[in-house]
Amino acid sequence: MRQHIVRCSVIPVVFIFSMLGGCGSSGSDEAATSSDLEQAKGAVTELRTWSTEIAKLDSQGGDFSGQLVEVASTSGQIAANAVEALGFALQAMSNAYLSGNAGTNDLALYMPAGFSGSATGSIVQNGTQLSITGGIINGNAVNIDIGIPTLNGMASAYTLDVVSAEVANATTFARIDKGTVDVKFPSPTSLSDIAAGMPTDLPDSVQFEVQGTVGQNLSATVTNPVLYTGRIVFMAQRSSNGQPNPGRMLMSGEFKNNTNSFGAAFDVNMRNAATFVAVPPSTAGRDENATQWRDIDGTLTYSAKLGDLPKAQFIFALDRTAYTGLTGSITIEYGHVTIKLEDGLNAGNETGLKLTLTATKDGKTTVVAIEPDVTDKTKSTGIVTVNGNKVGTIKPAMNGQALIVTYSDGTFETVTF
Repeated sequence: MRQHIVRCSVIPVVFIFSMLGGCGSSGSDEAATSSDLEQAKGAVTELRTWSTEIAKLDSQGGDFSGQLVEVASTSGQIAANAVEALGFALQAMSNAYLSGNAGTNDLALYMPAGFSGSATGSIVQNGTQLSITGGIINGNAVNIDIGIPTLNGMASAYTLDVVSAEVANATTFARIDKGTVDVKFPSPTSLSDIAAGMPTDLPDSVQFEVQGTVGQNLSATVTNPVLYTGRIVFMAQRSSNGQPNPGRMLMSGEFKNNTNSFGAAFDVNMRNAATFVAVPPSTAGRDENATQWRDIDGTLTYSAKLGDLPKAQFIFALDRTAYTGLTGSITIEYGHVTIKLEDGLNAGNETGLKLTLTATKDGKTTVVAIEPDVTDKTKSTGIVTVNGNKVGTIKPAMNGQALIVTYSDGTFETVTF
């Protein structure tokens, strides 16, 4: 989309770049200092710089992506083998725990069904800690310590903690930095009864969280190693009628080396997981109504920090506010500039797109806010403020094909699309 700016002053002026709907803002113009006006009118220059910096970000990001592809092609399988060995080790520890170590500490005897590789080392239980020491699984060194609950005890809540866990080979390592499993039952329950297959109450809630790192080892040939750090959280709850509902799902991670990083996160919450009860499906197949609906919010975030460039972040957010209500937003942050687009549904009707640009510089914050016109949502109105002081207004022109930004000093800019 090309923008045409008609200058009616020798001083450049601020604007934004789309007018897809917005709400009007009221209030009289306040006396604006020349500094405030210069700040507001200079924001367009910041936007042009912002676009240039985004291009730099794209270029440098391509270089980092190339390194990640190279790592994946040369070390990906080695790293996958290390992670697989860690998974085998945790399954072996589960088998040893549920069997009470069965009178032997030999790691090989507890490997899961279907395992066909080699495994040596010891599994030892010492009170509430279970450990693998000196383990080697398919050529990967394995050392793990886990805090465990008492197998024969009776409790309504149990927690399993991974104290430390690391698998390493000549070029790669995989490590669990934090790991917990929290289980809550409606009444005191014995884990030994569960292990024996005896009837027990189902849990009221289960939460699983793990945070770990996979990376290259520093070597003569790998001088700028790539690390991946990730976190997973999953929580499920049982509602009042026994129906299981997903309470939260979080997945986040970051790739980085000595100079660059790229991250992503996905987070969804069901705020009424403990109370929502599905209703008989309607003819449209929906199992919700105006009083029983899934109260959900979620965000998807991407971020990048490349070399000496400012950090860039893209945030997509959704929030279900009613059975037929929804709000959504897209936020782009780069350096001192933030652009946010918001839209939604209210009783099934679109509320209109709101656009806000914020630029902070020299202790002052310039905000350009464009919202749907109160009487005609196909048109847009808005204001420009500096540190909360109104210094300009935005109105539609040319049948909605342009916006006019008028400043409190009488100058104005016309922007067409």
